[in-house]
Formats: sequence, structure tokens, C-alpha cells
Amino acid sequence: MTITGWKTRYREIRNEFGYNEYDDLRSAKKLNRQIDKNIPHLI
Repeated sequence: MTITGWKTRYREIRNEFGYNEYDDLRSAKKLNRQIDKNIPHLI
């Protein structure tokens, strides 16, 4: 799948669940911070 195709599908999924892009990206960043704190880096 191309990045353009993925962005289209991502938008469809967000709309289906009623999420807006800003809140979704904010949640992803928050999850990433939690993972970084709780899982030791291997590299």
C-alpha cells in the first residue's frame, strides 16, 4: 500500500470510529511516551 493509500484508509478508519486527527495523533504520542518509559531500549 502506498502512503497515499494508507492515508486514505487511515482517514476512513478514523471517521468510522469518530476520532479526529488531532486527538488521534495526541493519543499516539502519549502511548509512545509510555512505551519508551516502560520498555527498555535494546539498541
